[in-house]
Amino acid sequence: MLLKPLIDTVAIELSLSEADALSLLFKIEEVSRNDLFTRRLLMSYDLNQKEVSTFLKATQEHKMVIGQIHYDCLAHETSGLVESINELCEACGKTIFTGINDGSHEIEEIFELTTEFTDELRKLEEEELFTYVHRDFLNNFSSLKESRNRIIPFLGAGIAIPFGLPTWRGLFEGLAKDINRNNEKRFLDFVAEGKYFEAVKYLKSYSASLATDSQIKEEVSLRLKRLLNTGVDSNLHNYEELKLFNPRFYLTTNYDTSLSKYLNGTPLCLNDIENFQKLYNEDEHRVVHIHGIWDRPGKMILTQEDYDALYNDDSFTHRFAALMGTYKLLFIGFSFNDDYFREMYGHLLKFLGGEHYIVVANPESYDIQAYAKLNLKIIGINVRTVNNKLESKSLTQSIRGMLYYLMK
Repeated sequence: MLLKPLIDTVAIELSLSEADALSLLFKIEEVSRNDLFTRRLLMSYDLNQKEVSTFLKATQEHKMVIGQIHYDCLAHETSGLVESINELCEACGKTIFTGINDGSHEIEEIFELTTEFTDELRKLEEEELFTYVHRDFLNNFSSLKESRNRIIPFLGAGIAIPFGLPTWRGLFEGLAKDINRNNEKRFLDFVAEGKYFEAVKYLKSYSASLATDSQIKEEVSLRLKRLLNTGVDSNLHNYEELKLFNPRFYLTTNYDTSLSKYLNGTPLCLNDIENFQKLYNEDEHRVVHIHGIWDRPGKMILTQEDYDALYNDDSFTHRFAALMGTYKLLFIGFSFNDDYFREMYGHLLKFLGGEHYIVVANPESYDIQAYAKLNLKIIGINVRTVNNKLESKSLTQSIRGMLYYLMK
């Protein structure tokens, strides 16, 4: 690898890991891509003086950058480029060095990265991408990247797990403590089988404290708020990358408003939206909740009656159709196990056509076939497993890497 000596030099001089040194090279290359640049320009992009000086010194030593000197001849109000301050000014005839000393010349170093440097960095970038995104899905990823400005992230329960919030199954399992002990096993069987509506009905029949829909919704809201851990290190979640991704808005089926709080924004329910174009033009990047929010538990979509009312509501369907017809949805942390949502999505797809995307960890052939029926292109990410379960930290890192390269 031609850049290895350069990466090692930068890592040693700045006391960085090899990965962090490479990230620094990527950042500088992105700032200066296909153009001339100065120290001043690099430092304006949140790079400190030591980082800039180390990078320029190392790239010059390894012949990965071409340097010139831009000068202004103040007496003749002209400027030019030279390779050495010992060269003559075309306007006044003095050497650039002499002009610097007598105050008649002002200079600034200008740099240009070599083609060799940028080509090698592109190769490394592709290899780095493949640590996160599976090679078999590169075409899908490239297609998604081409639609960058039209992407709306659609977030499921998986994205909030690092904050201590449960999956849909975990949420219901937590309600088992409120049911008669003799009936607890049957309730948990419904949950394990994914029969959540039956679980709600059973809960109302055999729980002394959760005997009504409103009591269950209040408990779900309170439980989620109790479980939420806002002190999670940014390396362990993906909210920062979602913030940097900076879409016009976000969609979610989650009840919690933790992402809105992270973004310092105000959550919004889909049925509250009358004009999507107005939402798109807002400076505040809103999180739009499909199934309600925990601050309004009475409006949360939880029971079969709630789902029937929502998904049979023409105004709701029309709103979602407008989304599907205008934007490219990128599902993250979303499983499509919700029968109501999947049915509506499939129904609208028949009329609207188009393709959307879903992030899937370690996808298998059956995933590809199942999602293809919904015109969903898979973005397969590589995630480590422990005892056949996805490792949370690895999942977060792969989503972070995928979003990072999507933004480049």
